[in-house]
Amino acid sequence: MTEPVAAPRRLSFLDRGLTLWIFAAMALGIALGSLIPGLQAALDALSVNGTNLPIAVGLILMMVPPLARVRYEALPDVFRDRRVLLLSLVQNWVIGPLVEVPVLILLVGVALRLGRAWFPGDAALGKPEPVRDFRA
Repeated sequence: MTEPVAAPRRLSFLDRGLTLWIFAAMALGIALGSLIPGLQAALDALSVNGTNLPIAVGLILMMVPPLARVRYEALPDVFRDRRVLLLSLVQNWVIGPLVEVPVLILLVGVALRLGRAWFPGDAALGKPEPVRDFRA
């Protein structure tokens, strides 16, 4: 026999009003930009190479928990077991970068070599060859 299917859970208060919260945040941003004259210049000053840092931090904070499937109810258990926490931190912040950086260097090297084979001259490095006019 098949087991009975549980009824779907009701969405939380924040999830039910997500569209409302988004429009409220947009309205708040427009209002703050209109009411505080130096706000746009101050936020523009927080950009690095065309990337606005407050927006980048906000996007990361918004996207990482769902992508990593963070279970907030389990966080107290994680912080109680120091050995597991330390192992996770070492794997993610020490071993991971030590493996990823050499792989990245290798892949960039391969990409540059392929680019030079496919695009002669300096075109692979983003420097197009000068256009030669052969009509003369």
